[in-house]
Amino acid sequence: MTYLNNLVSCDMKSLKELCTDLIVIPVKETTATNSTFQSQTFKELEGIVKRNFVEDFVKLGFDAKPLKTLLIKCPSGVSCTAILFVGERGSMDDEYEKNSYYRKLGSIIKRKSVEINATSICICDPVEFGLEDNNNRCAFIEGVELAGYSFSLYKSQAKKSSKIDVLFIQADDIGTNDLAKKLSEATVFARDLVNMPPSDCPPKYLVSVCQCLGVEASNIDVQVFDVKALEDLKANGILCVGKGSSEPPYLVKLTYRPKNIASHTNLKKIALIGKGVTYDSGGLSLKKGDMMSLMKCDMAGVGAIIAAIHGIRELDLNLEISAYLPLAENVINGSAMKPGDIVRTLSGKTVEIKNTDCEGRLLLADALAFASQDNPDVIIDLATLTYSSIVALGDAYGAIFSNDDELSTSLIKAGDAEGERLWRMPLPKDYGECNKSSVADLTNCPDMFGGAIAAALFLKEFIPDNSKWAHIDISGVVMSKDDKFYQSIGATGYGARLLMRYLLDIS
Repeated sequence: MTYLNNLVSCDMKSLKELCTDLIVIPVKETTATNSTFQSQTFKELEGIVKRNFVEDFVKLGFDAKPLKTLLIKCPSGVSCTAILFVGERGSMDDEYEKNSYYRKLGSIIKRKSVEINATSICICDPVEFGLEDNNNRCAFIEGVELAGYSFSLYKSQAKKSSKIDVLFIQADDIGTNDLAKKLSEATVFARDLVNMPPSDCPPKYLVSVCQCLGVEASNIDVQVFDVKALEDLKANGILCVGKGSSEPPYLVKLTYRPKNIASHTNLKKIALIGKGVTYDSGGLSLKKGDMMSLMKCDMAGVGAIIAAIHGIRELDLNLEISAYLPLAENVINGSAMKPGDIVRTLSGKTVEIKNTDCEGRLLLADALAFASQDNPDVIIDLATLTYSSIVALGDAYGAIFSNDDELSTSLIKAGDAEGERLWRMPLPKDYGECNKSSVADLTNCPDMFGGAIAAALFLKEFIPDNSKWAHIDISGVVMSKDDKFYQSIGATGYGARLLMRYLLDIS
């Protein structure tokens, strides 16, 4: 799903020749009320529409602070419908803040264009905006694309999102950014999956999504492990989570290799593991009622990974990427797992079930152990795992735990570039006994504060000691209550762009 149709550069001698719905002009905060310092484009537009814009700024209180806007309708007889003035960014050293500005800039322009039903936009003086820089432009395009998103599959009269032609004028060599479109499309893909109602998105539906991806892309292999295959693997962690549902559990392995693999040598092997609980009632340790409607998002880790693989499928990355996706519903019937049960996982380690709502780590335990058998160079798992991470970090950061400084730094950098921030959390050795059980090797729910740390240390038990590993807890960042900037109410698609950017950086 794409909202930005075209991105071109044109050098026009006069704005009178331009026929467009919306013209966007940057304004510096320090010069907003002084016409002497305004650009030639600014002055030319004043002559065309016969207005003194600086007087308008003073009258309407437009101070041109970064991302502040003023929309002025054009008089009849002018080919442009409206002019949008936007405050330029100031000096920004922080990479996240800079990328966030451009993503928000694109989203503001998109949303303003919707207000006046614009289908074509002209960005004047793009160099003033800093859009000649490829990274800035990439973030800007993502903002335009993502601000137009809405999940309308189930609305009888859904609004159609109009496509927009964005034209940069009076600048050379400012062209399209296909990568930005791929990153945006991956986010939309993830949002659509997570926003689906749980009854329409059981484990078998996500299996079919993966199978379709394998059909579409010749360089993606798909292996599906059904209940019988899981029993053969002794993947009892996955099986026990799915026991309470009429929908059977699965494990899917997606493997990406570059299309022209003969031209690649020494491919680094990356393992991505996602939590895929398509609905989480908590099982017999039942969740509170007000939490239930949000629990369709408990497969957001899997959704982000599928979307990232979808996004990179056409890219010739010098990597072999395998995604291990355990899928199950955590609901209740007479066969559901019970507090007090002991489960022997795929690794051979046993786990005492103290709380059936700590089911995600059981899925991940089997998937991590299975992935480790392939000896990957890097292991990354992505999961809506604990409420504790929300208590610690709120809804602005995902929590990252890692046994490798370089891997952690690379993922944090990728998150800053894509507006999906991570905050590194500790893996203290003196907490190491927290997951021990008196009747089994481990317990899935230790009686302690710091639940996000305990969950990460639990997962660490299922990877080899010499593995480079990162666990990303995304519980607080996968859903949004607001419809603002490039975010919409509902699923954020968090993780898809982050993973794509990381994979691109290390390729």
